[in-house]
Amino acid sequence: MMRYSIYEGEKEIVLLKDEVDYLKNYIELHKMRYHKEISIDFKDQIDETFQVMPLLFIILLENAFKHGVENLRKDAFVNINVFTFENKIQFDIENNFDTSEVNEKVGIGLTNLKED
Repeated sequence: MMRYSIYEGEKEIVLLKDEVDYLKNYIELHKMRYHKEISIDFKDQIDETFQVMPLLFIILLENAFKHGVENLRKDAFVNINVFTFENKIQFDIENNFDTSEVNEKVGIGLTNLKED
């Protein structure tokens, strides 16, 4: 994962398939890290020739774990859908979170995503 972040992260574009594999590896790493049950539903149906900016979707996945899974004691879930159609990529992510932990402070992750 570190190699991918370092070497592929410097490229202008990478294969969407490689990005999806990176996301799946991130999920597996975090499933080992947290000592609790996490429901992960990852669906992908992609054209493997599609290309994207590297590390584009990881920000959203990191946020789902940081602000959801990390703070919940039970029933944590993350649902991800990645689909390609025509000339488009659809990426959806959904997670639950503890409403008492909601922070009004805006972090840097989503700001960085908007700049890309």
